[in-house]
Amino acid sequence: MDELIKDFIIEVTEGLSQLDSELVKLESNPNDEELLRNIFRIIHTIKGTCGFLNLPKLESITHATENVLSKLRDKVIEANKNVISTILEAVDCIKTIMTHIESTGTESDYDIKPLVLKLNSLINNSIPLTNIQEEKSLQSNTNIQNSSKTLPTSVALEIDDAIMHGLKVTEEVIEPTHRAGYASIRVNLNLLENIMQTVSELVLTRNQLLQLTRANQENFFSTPIQRLDILTSELQDKVMKTRMQPISNAWVQFPRMVRDLSLELNKKIHLKMLGGETELDRQLIEAIKDPLIHMVRNAASHGIEDPGIRLHNHKPEHGTITLNAYHQGGHIVIEVSDDGKGLDIDKIKAKILQNSLLTESEMNSLTEQQISKYIFRPGFSTAENVTSVSGRGVGMDVVKSNISSINGTISLQYVKGEGSKFIIKIPLTLAIIPILIIECSNEKFGIPQINIIEIVRAGPKLEHKIEYINNKQVLRLRQAILPLLLLSDILHLPQQISDTVFIVICEVGGYNFGVIVNKIHGTEEIVVKPMVPMLRSLSIYFGATLLGDGNVIMIIDPNGLAKLLDNLDINDHNQSLDDQELQNNEEDSSITSFLLFKDFNDLQKAVPIEFITRLEEIDVTQITYSGNRPLIPYNNELMYLAQLDSYHTIPNSGEQPVIVFSTQDKIMGLITKEIIDIITHPMPQFTPVIQDPNHNILGTLIIKGITTDLIDVSKYFYQIFGQEYNAPVYNRSSEEKKLLNILLVDNSPFFRKFIVSILTHHGYKVTSVDHPSKALELLSTENKFGLIIIDSNTFEFSDESLPIAYKNFAQINHAPVIILSSTHVSNLSFMQQDNNIKTCIYKTNHTQLLKFIEDTITNKSLLEAKHE
Repeated sequence: MDELIKDFIIEVTEGLSQLDSELVKLESNPNDEELLRNIFRIIHTIKGTCGFLNLPKLESITHATENVLSKLRDKVIEANKNVISTILEAVDCIKTIMTHIESTGTESDYDIKPLVLKLNSLINNSIPLTNIQEEKSLQSNTNIQNSSKTLPTSVALEIDDAIMHGLKVTEEVIEPTHRAGYASIRVNLNLLENIMQTVSELVLTRNQLLQLTRANQENFFSTPIQRLDILTSELQDKVMKTRMQPISNAWVQFPRMVRDLSLELNKKIHLKMLGGETELDRQLIEAIKDPLIHMVRNAASHGIEDPGIRLHNHKPEHGTITLNAYHQGGHIVIEVSDDGKGLDIDKIKAKILQNSLLTESEMNSLTEQQISKYIFRPGFSTAENVTSVSGRGVGMDVVKSNISSINGTISLQYVKGEGSKFIIKIPLTLAIIPILIIECSNEKFGIPQINIIEIVRAGPKLEHKIEYINNKQVLRLRQAILPLLLLSDILHLPQQISDTVFIVICEVGGYNFGVIVNKIHGTEEIVVKPMVPMLRSLSIYFGATLLGDGNVIMIIDPNGLAKLLDNLDINDHNQSLDDQELQNNEEDSSITSFLLFKDFNDLQKAVPIEFITRLEEIDVTQITYSGNRPLIPYNNELMYLAQLDSYHTIPNSGEQPVIVFSTQDKIMGLITKEIIDIITHPMPQFTPVIQDPNHNILGTLIIKGITTDLIDVSKYFYQIFGQEYNAPVYNRSSEEKKLLNILLVDNSPFFRKFIVSILTHHGYKVTSVDHPSKALELLSTENKFGLIIIDSNTFEFSDESLPIAYKNFAQINHAPVIILSSTHVSNLSFMQQDNNIKTCIYKTNHTQLLKFIEDTITNKSLLEAKHE
């Protein structure tokens, strides 16, 4: 019987986990018959087993619940709020009894009579749908009763048996259909954990063997060890999948919880759940349940406003709480957001002062982002009154602590009056994680890769230099100042003097900082061993592991390092550069992102990121030829390949990096020797090399102190597609060109300089602006432009609204408009409806652009009308 009870508990628990959310769905969709049938089936199954196991209380409550569901199914009563609430109350009662059965083996002393009476009252007080139905029902019942009195007892029993037999047959038909899709068995969790531990140890052994193989290149066992490496990885992946569960398992209680909170708080709240199929480790699902519960309760209590306030603020009456989960870079991101009032920084400031956490002068020196972090402090709450939902100040600090304990991070985004979003990042699993192995003072340590953004090298003669603010080390990285932590100081190790160091840029809870180390040794997948109890108070360590070379190293916890930043006297962990300095930088040279790569002569080349569609690595053995042009299958089509140097031969084997470019209807890959880096760099001045048949470059510039050719993508398109891509350019006189004034509207710093350089090189007068509003302002005061060139990416509109935007320019100035596109504008039919909007040109195809401008000059009347 004990085994039967255990199986019964497992089956009932699985069914009850669905009931809460399905009953909430039924309240919103009372006509969903399939949903109602599923709810009825679960309750009926529980009731049927109760009689066999002699559980009278459970049988009584499920029988009464089944009667109510039967009336719902027959549409005798309506699935309103009162009915659903009573059924949910019955589900809670079943859960209470089941918990007692699981712990003691018997039903509890819970008094179910009031609830049974309440359920029965729903049926007894039910009003038939129409008087006609009532009359027919009574008539039918009377006829049946009268008829049954005339039947012999034996005949009546035969009829009863036939009816019951029919019902049993129906159940036997339906049940297999319901279970036919399942092909699984139940496995004890301890067995799965033991298998996972064994695989983890196998991974460690694999790492040790690989280390031995690397040390001895002529090792006889290298081939079987490589095979072992592949099989171990496959086994690891498959065992990991046995532990993976959809995150919806952690969300199953939220529909019911949000419904109850709506009633308790007298608010109207809608719950939206996205990405429920996203899978992560079962252990992590258990770990994040409580934090997510508190965050959803917080959103309902603190975030969503009362319906009246929402309507007053021109918001929908129903507030929305959204749960969203997705994979990102080897970890899981979970977002909990609401469209409520956002964070009230003034209220947080008042609470900080009220609780004497800071003085007013100290608080005034903090940014809003730093002040918002105080919601994670123990005992901190902005609620006016203590309720069963909020106000006790116990919550967000526990949330942050629980998430940190699984090597996760939590960050916050908010807009006052519009809502807030909490972003949680956690690893896919805790069993095996990738780490970066670093060295500090001749000691090796590991840092989880989930927290690492990038690694930079710093030194007096390098691009990145360590600087000081208030006697604290900082790093200027692009547009931010990052605080630095010297790992040797934190660990009290002797400092190694070196001209150059490595800085590991880490992210914790939306804040970036750098960790200064001496060496980088690479990455490795490791099994984390928990800290021994004596060392668990050391918050800077996450655990320990055994490397392939047999050495034990400590795993650094970036969350623990981040706590040390609180004492830094820097206004913000991601402090922006001085506004005036940034303004000067923008005036001197605009910031542009480039891809740096090498040609087969080891010369550095560059191309703006905006030109690039994708970066790929191709197997050169897959290359075929059409005539003398190489091509390769790519995304279900053939992609032609261009070479940086026509005299260079493509290697016969191996993989080769390829930069993929695309226009509206053409795709091309450029074969390179090596991808170096993606950098954000001031856009320098360069002398354009235009229409030079011997060079496929736009010009030469200096990046990181190295002379770098900026490649001309359009020339490579022309090499492959010929006249399909470019057209010959006429040569108008310089006097004719001076008659045409051109307005360029482009928000890309690079393209503004690029196009202006080309046009001025050909003798045109060009005025460039970076925003449509500036262009419209210019057009409203001046009426001298004979041509307007607009980049489609300048407008933050959908394709449907683009025509209106372009026509505004054309109608104000009555000048021809050219649309530039870096990819594809899907809706260009409006061009045929407006004579002023002439064409759409791929923005790197400057030859086609010049031809169109040359053709425009032939319109003498236009030039005369626009020239001053």
